[in-house]
Amino acid sequence: MDSSIAAPLVPPDMELPSAPTPAPWHVSDNGDTSIVEASNGRVVARDLYDEENEPSLGEMKANANLIAAAPDQNKALKEMAHDFSKMINALSYKKGFDAKEALKVLDRGMQALAKARGE
Repeated sequence: MDSSIAAPLVPPDMELPSAPTPAPWHVSDNGDTSIVEASNGRVVARDLYDEENEPSLGEMKANANLIAAAPDQNKALKEMAHDFSKMINALSYKKGFDAKEALKVLDRGMQALAKARGE
């Protein structure tokens, strides 16, 4: 193992450049529209039925659920990236540990967090 390979330490409190609508978010469904709302009542996203593309109501609901989970996923990914980077650094000197593969996984997580920050 190349001892010069080290994972960047990911700060556990990494924030977005501007604050998103406060979590938790939930889905409200009124038939042909799925609305993602924050606990403060603010509409975060709305998926309207599009006759030309004809998405199923199930697909619209699944999209809304995925969007509503975004704040929780972002928080969990930040915590995991922080812990994973510490783990990589702690294990990097053990024989047989492949830091390069672990760093690839960490990098994918960091790219997803950067995308959430609009970078």
